[in-house]
Amino acid sequence: MDILRIAKEEQDGAKITRLIYKANLNYRIAKDILDDLIEKNLVEVVESEGHAYYRPTSKGLQVLELLEKYGIFGSKRNPF
Repeated sequence: MDILRIAKEEQDGAKITRLIYKANLNYRIAKDILDDLIEKNLVEVVESEGHAYYRPTSKGLQVLELLEKYGIFGSKRNPF
């Protein structure tokens, strides 16, 4: 959820270094998560000036909206 939220906040998408820093992840874990999100069509990679930017797809934005709306993650009500 954090990766989707961070990528959404950046106008043109976020570079992996921004995602690592803001989500407090290491490179390997961030890369594994991004690969999974890309495979599920929740995040897309956009190349610009030799850099890869990650941004949520419309499906990713819908998932993020539902997660935020129902407090699935980061909620005190969450039993997990």
